[in-house]
Amino acid sequence: MEVEIWSDVACPWCYIGKRRFEAALSQFEHSEDVQVRWRSFELDGEAPHERMGDRAEHLAKKYGMTVEQAREAGQGDRFTAEVRDDERTAGELGISAVPTFVVDRKLGTSGAQPPEALLELLREGWTRSNAAVAT
Repeated sequence: MEVEIWSDVACPWCYIGKRRFEAALSQFEHSEDVQVRWRSFELDGEAPHERMGDRAEHLAKKYGMTVEQAREAGQGDRFTAEVRDDERTAGELGISAVPTFVVDRKLGTSGAQPPEALLELLREGWTRSNAAVAT
């Protein structure tokens, strides 16, 4: 089962949603069968790209990567095409807010939902994907 999560690195609610999703996933009976794919979504494309403090350390901690990976991700336009592709896909799916959690492109919810709600989303997605396999 694939879960795609659209998020903006500058959004505090996205970080809360990430932590709540991690809590839900840790309780999910089939967590080893879940592939999580993070997708980009800029709430404010005109926001300044430079922030106060060590941004690379913050992003590394927030997204579970090395500081070097975070620095590479933040340099220049290296990931611009991927970000625009994620935003295009979000538009096609009707996503206009983040964080948004989408299961197998069939089921989703927006907002930093409580872990219990995200766990229910995972269970519903699992039931639907296995019902499709059984037929």
